Amino acid sequence: MSRTLKEAMATLQFWLILLCIDIPSMINKGLTFHLVSILNLRGVSPAGAAFVLSLMAIAVFPITMQDLQWNV
Repeated sequence: MSRTLKEAMATLQFWLILLCIDIPSMINKGLTFHLVSILNLRGVSPAGAAFVLSLMAIAVFPITMQDLQWNV
């Protein structure tokens, strides 16, 4: 059974799925944006924190490419 957007937004399932998608995304974005300052507070140099951030980007890149292939 297909629903319109307005009908879907009236269901609990819509909002639960939305929360399950949005909460991890918001946490990930917050950690990524503040990673350098968080690591700096832990005694890591800004250059070291930038290196860690670069490694994270390199690690996530293949996953992102795989997701793009699934969405095509």
